[in-house]
Amino acid sequence: MSVFTPPFIDGATPIISLMKQATIVESGDALGGMGTTETIAVGDRFDGNIGAAFDQDWVRIQLEGGQRYVFTMFGTGGALTGLGDPELRVVNSNGPLVAFNDDIVGGYINLMSAVSFVAQTTGTYYIDARGNLLETGTYTIQTATDEFTTTRWPAI
Repeated sequence: MSVFTPPFIDGATPIISLMKQATIVESGDALGGMGTTETIAVGDRFDGNIGAAFDQDWVRIQLEGGQRYVFTMFGTGGALTGLGDPELRVVNSNGPLVAFNDDIVGGYINLMSAVSFVAQTTGTYYIDARGNLLETGTYTIQTATDEFTTTRWPAI
């Protein structure tokens, strides 16, 4: 577990600590549908590989209704092995598309994908990771709420 600790006010007491839950690595080839066995929690990082053109990796995640979430997806491993142009989709357990992004900034300026959305109901959702068109390669998905909480305030 890694912890990001920002600067201290009094030299000893952290203002905030943000904790990353876990890094999950794709086991084999994740199924491209609701039958996937890959599961992550909010706050986790998922490392995967789009191994062939039109491959889709689906990852199951439990979300709370009314909560805003932010998911990002970007290629890893450099130009030779990284997924150069990832597409990120989120669907609910009934199948409808909840969120989608292909390129944070269009025109080949920033090909990373990110979505911000409010889960309408509590339950199972699926992150659908894929490459744009024929793209293949390794990638990382990061999941979070859009809330940052203070774990400890220093006495002032």
